[in-house]
Amino acid sequence: MRSTRGMHDAPPIKQQPRPVPFFGRKVVQECMEEMLKNKVIQPAPEGSEWTSPIVLVKKKDGSTRFCIDYRKVNLATRKFHYPLPRIETMLENLQGCDRFFSLDLKSAYHQLVMSPDAQLKGAFVLPGFGVHVPVTLSFGLTRAPASYQRLMEQILPIAKDGDLNSSSKSICLAYLDDITVPSKGIHRGMDHLDVILETIEKENLKLHPKKCCLL
Repeated sequence: MRSTRGMHDAPPIKQQPRPVPFFGRKVVQECMEEMLKNKVIQPAPEGSEWTSPIVLVKKKDGSTRFCIDYRKVNLATRKFHYPLPRIETMLENLQGCDRFFSLDLKSAYHQLVMSPDAQLKGAFVLPGFGVHVPVTLSFGLTRAPASYQRLMEQILPIAKDGDLNSSSKSICLAYLDDITVPSKGIHRGMDHLDVILETIEKENLKLHPKKCCLL
């Protein structure tokens, strides 16, 4: 993943860490431990010329999300225009199908490894923890959605407009990490599901079982 390509001529953006509010210190500690354990991030002993601060965001359910504020980095990033699918078109492609398999990739962005150069530009700084870099695609980077959608369209037999089920090569739809396998008839649907699951295994991607819905 090269979400920071086009930033070679931009001067490094080095921001100071922001103080962590008292209520968020436990959240930060737990998030850092989990990300280090899962190898989503790693320490940068030598630091980086690029550093962004973290920010804690309250979610609708009252919990707190650990985020990195990449707004200034994104301003220095050359935008990568790769179109996301239109929801209306995807729904139109489902017409005539009577069996549906919905698959969800677990922590999808974290399954895509960033290049060493992109990791350094995605570095973040945190009081008491020093500088860390993201090993995998980091949420908040302006090129992340387009990069992930391109990956899905490169590895999956995704249907183009109007050709779903018209050939054996067009058997699913994908919007970022959400994959839908529709079909006419259960037996054909199971065959298509086998193809998708084999592809996911081959690419070493992981599903989120609780968010998958079969038949």
